[in-house]
Amino acid sequence: MTASELTSNVRDELVRLLGNDAADDTIASTCQSIMTTFSLSVEDLNYKWQSFSFNTGENDMRLSAENLRRLQEYIQQSLESQPKPKKIKTGHTPVSVPRSVKKGSPNDLLESMMSTPLANKASKLHPPGSVRTPSRLGSFDPAKTPGPASTNGHTNGNMLDQSVSPPVFQTPVRPTRKDSGYSSSSPTPYSKRARDGKAPASVNTGVVERCAPRDAPPDPSAVELSLGVDMKKYTFRTMYQKLSDIAETLDEQIENAISTIIDAYNLSDDQIGNPALSTQAEIVAVGRVVNEHEGEKLSMNSILLESGRRIGGGMRARLNMENVPDFSLFPGKVIAVKGSNPDGSVFIVKEVLEMPILNFTASSKSELRAVIERQDNKPLSIVVASGPYTTSDNLLFEPLADLVQHINQTNPDAVILHGPFIDMNHPMIQSGEFDVINPFSANDTPVEDATLDDVFKYTVGYHLKQLHDPNLPVIMIPSVNDVTTSHAAFPQPPFNRKSLDLPKNFKCLSNPATFSLNEIVFSATSTDTLADLMRATIQPNTTKTSNRYVVAASNIISQRSLYPLFPSDPSLSVDIPYIRLADFPHALPDVILTPCTFNGMAHLVDNVVIVSPGLLSKGKSGGTFATMTIKPPSISDDDNDPLIHKVWERARVDFNKI
Repeated sequence: MTASELTSNVRDELVRLLGNDAADDTIASTCQSIMTTFSLSVEDLNYKWQSFSFNTGENDMRLSAENLRRLQEYIQQSLESQPKPKKIKTGHTPVSVPRSVKKGSPNDLLESMMSTPLANKASKLHPPGSVRTPSRLGSFDPAKTPGPASTNGHTNGNMLDQSVSPPVFQTPVRPTRKDSGYSSSSPTPYSKRARDGKAPASVNTGVVERCAPRDAPPDPSAVELSLGVDMKKYTFRTMYQKLSDIAETLDEQIENAISTIIDAYNLSDDQIGNPALSTQAEIVAVGRVVNEHEGEKLSMNSILLESGRRIGGGMRARLNMENVPDFSLFPGKVIAVKGSNPDGSVFIVKEVLEMPILNFTASSKSELRAVIERQDNKPLSIVVASGPYTTSDNLLFEPLADLVQHINQTNPDAVILHGPFIDMNHPMIQSGEFDVINPFSANDTPVEDATLDDVFKYTVGYHLKQLHDPNLPVIMIPSVNDVTTSHAAFPQPPFNRKSLDLPKNFKCLSNPATFSLNEIVFSATSTDTLADLMRATIQPNTTKTSNRYVVAASNIISQRSLYPLFPSDPSLSVDIPYIRLADFPHALPDVILTPCTFNGMAHLVDNVVIVSPGLLSKGKSGGTFATMTIKPPSISDDDNDPLIHKVWERARVDFNKI
């Protein structure tokens, strides 16, 4: 197909997603050729382009014919390198589709369900309690490495002041994950990075005015932090699971969904049936989506529905979705389907009953008036960032230093930081090839018997303590890839603030966490739920939306959980008996914060503000972070009836390149 034969819709989509360079006839024709060769949509092509840019470390790569040729080779190599797992058929009995059970002990089965990346990586570090080798933190010298400078100037737009560049440190260690944030290629060094590229999508930029940088720190009483979850629930013994507990938790999810569907659609208990039994009558089946072929992506021919123990005895039925005009499914999604199973072999779905979303959060008008008075009727300014916080060639944490400088210059009301802070996938952490230097000491001698907590104190902690405002609320959420966390699986308890020697204004929360800043309810996680869902979801028809971010975010909202995927992505270990800690407590949050391996994004989905700040560091170059401006609520009546927060109308999200 020539460029002239491209439809206007395809051209418009290419320009919208890939930029104005895609309007060129040669570029458009090459894009169409790639899409045809690999059977990609425009959205898929954009997704592949972002993945290619990220894995090469060239975050501001120009869309050119040469780079598209490289993209085509990258896609071809990715397809050729993909393993071809053996299809595990689970049987074709006329009554049900039985589970595929691996031979071995219960422990073998449990290990097959879980992934333990930390255990495999721990051996690459030095013995516990000792982090010492001949080289330094990328030639790290605290006397020669300036902290964030105190200046009177302000940042303009999405740009930050130029920072001091680190010495080049080459490492032969290759990353263990393609999406870990580290690349073995040679991208633009951090000091020479470009920061004038296209910014990710923003929210309400034409409706809400961006909060201007402040000359002085805000009144500390303007923001009140309150927790929406009991932190004591996170004190469980991690990775100590019983199969009975896992089964009970998974079955409880289905039972809760049955109650919700019955109430939402005014059904009777008799209308809920077992999808695996032969029936001519139309029933409603509620269960969990399961992939028939373990290790492969879900497809139209491998969709099974696993029923609950009470109604279906845990039996599985194959689903025929040909009569459903639009849907999105992924393994672990709890759904309700209406249809019948005439011969006992396939349940023919006529309709998918959507799970109703939770109610919106609301507060009494007296509480909202107190918020307006506390904020002096001024907007809140919130900075949101996600790790890694240092580049892959050193442990200087220069992106973090630049972020701290930005915070000192703009004086926001609050800061939310997602892990990993010190990533176990960092090449130097994996190899242990560095010494630990105390930057608070004039002595340049390496610290004897340094622990990983010491590495945090003298790198991340050192930079964070350069924040000028001692009353600034800094919320820290750990990641399963953090070397200083006590849990290597999701969900996680908070960091120990005292052991990391952090000031009292640092608030260490769990992963995931639900909390409030004044009346605004946030649900946040450091787990890359969006990317995991985008990889696992199938959506054959796109009458609603083809935007994968929006589809993934919509599934998070409808499933009422910050991690609804089961089994989890192979890169993530999950304590299944405690996965309900990822559920939204009682109502929909106003804002959902979750990182994404690819570009940062912000969308309004079902009247919830979805924010992914992007990664602060990408390979050897810088990434992005987000700033939120939220106007105070407006109240017109004098009564005290509860009022929905409607943060989606008064929140603005902007992205900054570090």
